[in-house]
Amino acid sequence: MVNGETSLSEVVEKLGAPTQMLSSNGGVVARYQFTDGKYFRVDFGWGLRFLIPFYSPDMVLGGGGLSTDAFQVTYNDHWIVQDHGFAFHSQSSEFRLWPFKD
Repeated sequence: MVNGETSLSEVVEKLGAPTQMLSSNGGVVARYQFTDGKYFRVDFGWGLRFLIPFYSPDMVLGGGGLSTDAFQVTYNDHWIVQDHGFAFHSQSSEFRLWPFKD
């Protein structure tokens, strides 16, 4: 996607139809919303199954997050890309090693 050169039809061909289109001064803003998620899980008891074959304790630490983010493309009156970038990026999908919230 090149600012000032790429047309709406080229963007739709690559990304599909936008989730939302809004009018703005001198053009249109197209928003593509997508879901971003991360999850991490580690079982500290997994190695004990070799030492104690009849009993394997579950000592699991896990965490994750899911969020909706948006990629935004602005067009001029002639449907040519003027600017593009991520409009929203929520922090709920960021991975944190520490199991407790800040």
